Formats: sequence, C-alpha cells, structure tokens
Amino acid sequence: MRANYPQIQAWVGLSEGGYVNHPRDPGGATDRGITQRTFDAWNRKQGKPKRPVRGITKHLAEQIIEFQYLDAVRAADLPAGLDYAMADYAVNSGPGRAAKDLQRTLGVAADGVIGVQTLAAVAKADTADVIQRLCQRRMRFLRGLKHWTTFKGGWTRRVMGDQPGVQILDIGVIDRAVRLARDAGTIPAPVAVTPGKALEPLPTNSQPTDPEPTVQISTKGKPMKEVKSFLASKTIWGAVIAVAPMVLGLLGLNVTGADAAEAAQHVNAIITAAGGLLVVYGRVKATKAIR
Repeated sequence: MRANYPQIQAWVGLSEGGYVNHPRDPGGATDRGITQRTFDAWNRKQGKPKRPVRGITKHLAEQIIEFQYLDAVRAADLPAGLDYAMADYAVNSGPGRAAKDLQRTLGVAADGVIGVQTLAAVAKADTADVIQRLCQRRMRFLRGLKHWTTFKGGWTRRVMGDQPGVQILDIGVIDRAVRLARDAGTIPAPVAVTPGKALEPLPTNSQPTDPEPTVQISTKGKPMKEVKSFLASKTIWGAVIAVAPMVLGLLGLNVTGADAAEAAQHVNAIITAAGGLLVVYGRVKATKAIR
C-alpha cells in the first residue's frame, strides 16, 4: 500500500542504519541502505557525476529506495504488512530475489516479475501466513550464503527479531509485518534498531541511524497481569482512613482531623516498612535471574 511508504521507509532505515563498509560484505560501502554501486547508477541516470555514497541524505536515500526497491516489487499494490516484508527483502537482497521468493511462497511461476498472476495469488492468500512463510524462506536463503557466519547475527535479528516467530513487541521484519497486516493501520512500533549489515564486528566508522519515534501502546481493555495485594495499596488505606472519622462519629466516637492525620502517618510508615521487608525477602529467596 502506498499509504504505508513512510512507515516502510522508517523501518527499513532502522534496519540499514548509517554508513557501513565491512570488508566481507559483497555490497561494499553502504549508507542508509544504498550501496556505492547503486548510487553510481542513480547518478548516471540523473546525469550527475559519481560521488561517495557516504553522507547521502535521508531524503535522497528514501527517493532511491522507493524507485529502486519499493516500486520494483510493487509494494503499492501489495496488502499492508506484505508490502513492508517485500520492501525490506528487496533492499537487503535485491528486488529480483524478493519477487521470486514471494512467488515460490505463493506457488506461482517464479519469474521475478510481480504481475497479474502473482497479485491474484496474493489476493486469495492469508496475508499474515504469506508473510511468515516468506520470512522463513528468506532465512533459508540467507543461511545458504557464504557470508552467513559473519553476518548471521545481524541478519537473523533483522528478519526474525530477538525471538523466533511473531511477538507483539519484537523488532524483526516478521513481527512488524504481521502486526501491520493484522491491524492495517497505525500500530505500536518497536523502537529498537535491527542492524542487518555488519553486526559482528560493528565497524568503527558506522554512523547511528535516526531514532524511531516512540509510540505508546494502549492497554485499554486488556487484563492486568500483575495485581498487588490490597493490603499493600496506599490508595486503599488512604480511603479507609479518610472515611474512618465519619464512621466512628456515627458510632458515637469523636475522632479529630489531627487523629486521622496521625493515623495516616503511622499506616504509611507501616506499609513502607512492610514493602521494604518484602523486597529483602524476595531477593533472598530468588533463585532465577530476572529476564
């Protein structure tokens, strides 16, 4: 979907990062996802002289990515989520490879051209399922490359995230793409960078990528997984103390505001002390590291 292009560009930018020139990377010098060879070809097409790709502007990099990769895999005609999965695959491994693997996933002729037949197959398929099978196929391709041992950490984290499968807050292409497919709109976006180039070792001349805006995740309508005891709630005890003078007054006992305030201080001190003791007890009894 063309409406998703800004989000796709932002996520691809997180995966690609800044300038990298790893000696074992066949792509050579790369900045913001644009290799030197691609930049040279772009400048020739524009009638401009060659110049180093290092320092390419975000605007120009995104312009090249849109023309060279997003449009090449017809991301504008793909459903939400699959558009991002294909765009990232194309930037990382070339639009031809991405198109053929999508076609193999769909069971149509793998000619590398996304046309009427491929789009018809996409329309009939479950988008989230196609995304997951495409990402798994992509990982099989990456594992077969001779540079796998060097870049396996970055590539795996880029495609699958920190954990295999799909998680709501993981940072892999598979996670973000499936969320986009299922929500089909503005979604909670993981904010971590997913380096896809030379994670092991990270070149000293690499540049940090632009940070992704933090998006608050709504918990409205979701059950709370951690509920503390009412005995440890200062809010509840405060309410009890506030209504206590009125209740005692109805019973014929005279309780002044000073008495209530003093009682509140005592209760607050007791709760605080109890909380500290519980922390100490929990630390002594703990047998596993916090994940």
